[in-house]
Amino acid sequence: MRVGAKLAGLGLLLAATLGALSRLEDVEEKLGLAYARQGDEKMSEFRQHERRQGRTALLIGATGATGSKVLQELVDREDWTKVVVIGRRDPKVQSEKVTSIVMDMLDKDAKIDTASLHGIDHFFNCIGTTRADAGSADKFHDIEVGISERVAKAAKEAGISHASVVSAQGADPDRSFAPKWFHPLFYGKTIGLKERALTSQGFPRVTIFRPGMLMRPDASRTLEKVAGAILPSLDVALLARAMVNDAETTPPPATSEEPVIFSGNSLIKKLAATFAPSTSSSSTTLSQE
Repeated sequence: MRVGAKLAGLGLLLAATLGALSRLEDVEEKLGLAYARQGDEKMSEFRQHERRQGRTALLIGATGATGSKVLQELVDREDWTKVVVIGRRDPKVQSEKVTSIVMDMLDKDAKIDTASLHGIDHFFNCIGTTRADAGSADKFHDIEVGISERVAKAAKEAGISHASVVSAQGADPDRSFAPKWFHPLFYGKTIGLKERALTSQGFPRVTIFRPGMLMRPDASRTLEKVAGAILPSLDVALLARAMVNDAETTPPPATSEEPVIFSGNSLIKKLAATFAPSTSSSSTTLSQE
């Protein structure tokens, strides 16, 4: 009886949690429209797709779920001719377009050669881990924030004009109560600081992606599989496509100082479906409809 009661209690708790997350997803996607429109007001009309040969990119997190998909998008699209990847190991995606720089970015004595980044247009920050994989709260912070800040500084020094970053719902760098022992709050603050690592560098253009539940094709975590089957989720391939689509749009006016934030899976899916990548020379206006 006790085991049955405990299982029933856990079932009710799980159902309540999933229900709350589902409602939160709906609310945050509505907020996402507001975020994007706020950025849209600063740019007048939403940007247009701009076909241009010879695009180049710097990418970190290329061996992760989202980063590997971003790399594949860049390799597959004809407009992108060079991708510099920095990471602890070579990416699985191989191409003559890809230049891999293998280094431990947590090693403060290892120097990033900014000269190798000159002439690059775009910085994609897809770095990401979990507290369990990192090993501790401090290491989680060092990876998400420390690496992001270090590479962002090098990217800005090299003259890269547009940076985009994978963030998450609930990111808040100014959260006053975020103890390391309560990871949901600590996570939100840490991811917010990851955003700030880019926005504080003075890039002319910054785009922040705050997806909700993400679904990886090779998801191995049981909770991730269960939640992905029940809750609205976003395939990481669509997130990657949205990020590259955003990079292929005309830049905002030089007077724009605020980052554009795409928050919520619905909005990111719309951006991913906005135009066919590198297949047509016609311009398509990104819409919020």
